[in-house]
Amino acid sequence: MPFEPPEMDITKLSVEDMRSGLNSDKFRRRAVWLRDRWCGMLRKAFSTEVRQAQQGLSQRWTIHPPLTGVGPQRV
Repeated sequence: MPFEPPEMDITKLSVEDMRSGLNSDKFRRRAVWLRDRWCGMLRKAFSTEVRQAQQGLSQRWTIHPPLTGVGPQRV
């Protein structure tokens, strides 16, 4: 799933940022970015659109398709 990468200034936290935790602006912005990213993925995974797609016949298998060679027919 493509996603927006974090701003470059919050990707390299210093030791002081880590020690300060949420008292560091950079650390706090990184934590908020991570929270929003993971919450967004969870919302999408449980969305009506994804849940409906998972009910399709091509999504129902008991043995992983690449292991058995079974999967949707490709034309």
